[in-house]
Formats: sequence, C-alpha cells, structure tokens
Amino acid sequence: MPRRSLLFSPGDRPDLMRKAPDSDADVICFDLEDAVAPARKDEARSAVSSVLADPSFAPDAEVCVRLTATDPDADLDAVGG
Repeated sequence: MPRRSLLFSPGDRPDLMRKAPDSDADVICFDLEDAVAPARKDEARSAVSSVLADPSFAPDAEVCVRLTATDPDADLDAVGG
C-alpha cells in the first residue's frame, strides 16, 4: 500500500506517541534522534519501549523508530531489536 503520510512523534513524549494513531497517518515514527535532547535519550528509550509493549497501543499504521546515529545499539536494545 502506498504511504501518503508520515507522522513523527518525539520519543520522550509518551502522551503524544499514544495519540499518534488518531492522526490517521499511514506511518508513525517515534523519533529518538533529533526530537530528543541528549540528556533525555534514556528516558525516551524507556518511553518508546513502554508504548510499543502496551497491548492497548494497536495503530492501524506502520510503526517505526528513528534511531540515534551516535548510539543505535542502545536504541535497538531498548525497543527490542
């Protein structure tokens, strides 16, 4: 299916991540890179992991996570990659 819209949500804002499915975007991207201050990366990793593991989070969209360039392994470990 073609992707018409992509919604980025900051990884340190679980409130916004949980609202993302209401946007009707074709792709939801949780951003751990530029949208998150360096001092909040660990908090963001935990928040993204929590939202993705929540059974009530069931969007009708493709979901992806934008990893940090400086520490992608920590991001992958946190989100179950």
